[in-house]
Amino acid sequence: MTGSNPSKHNIFDFLSRDPKTYLPDLSSARIGKPKKTLSLGKYNIPLSKPEIKGLRKSIPFWKILGQKGIFSTILRVPITFPPEKFKGHLLSGMCTPDLKGSQGTFSFYTSDKERIKKREGGINIPVTLNGNKIETYISGPENNLLQNDEEIRLPLRISIDKNKEEALLEVSGQKFKLEKHTFSGWKKLTFRPGLGIKIKAICRFYISQIHPHFEMYLTPLNLDPEKPALPFYFYPRKNSGHLAVKARPCARAPGGQIIRVL
Repeated sequence: MTGSNPSKHNIFDFLSRDPKTYLPDLSSARIGKPKKTLSLGKYNIPLSKPEIKGLRKSIPFWKILGQKGIFSTILRVPITFPPEKFKGHLLSGMCTPDLKGSQGTFSFYTSDKERIKKREGGINIPVTLNGNKIETYISGPENNLLQNDEEIRLPLRISIDKNKEEALLEVSGQKFKLEKHTFSGWKKLTFRPGLGIKIKAICRFYISQIHPHFEMYLTPLNLDPEKPALPFYFYPRKNSGHLAVKARPCARAPGGQIIRVL
């Protein structure tokens, strides 16, 4: 990518360590909070933009090509978020964050009390059936407008039809049926942290089991390419909405593709 060694491009591995706490940290990019805020009741109103900084150093070859007047299109290359300005197009690859700022945090819903004890990554959300109904939530990003940074939760209602082995899902003003062992289409979600702000996301649902226990997988929450909450994965950004319409809703997983973890 840069033709230089790690001592120059600063990427020794996909993880690095925080020198203050010695805890593991991402080596690819840093997504921080706004440096200036105004406290107003329970809210912290940002007065500046959040810090979004790529940690890779050295100059990649496509930027050199651009300086020489050569147009290029860069796809599936890791450590390319946030996209840099250059003469060409770039779609960020591996180590691209999701809406939570993580490397792909999925959610797993289950009514099996024993299964919920097994920690297999992602977020495990226990659910309880009330007849054929489930009232639960989608775990969203942290609400940085609030003093305590609590996560934003989106209500999710599930109505189960055991005979047809399908469920009716209601979320973010949408209703759709989903059969067992079938991925839903890309669904758009709207999180509302307050003060009229809307955070858009896209995701897919997958029901792996209806009975004797209900089990469902939710993909990581990805940025809505038409209205991204962060600098989108594509450069130039103005083309991301056009691509979303042409290619239909799509998302970038940490490995540059949708990862099925089931």
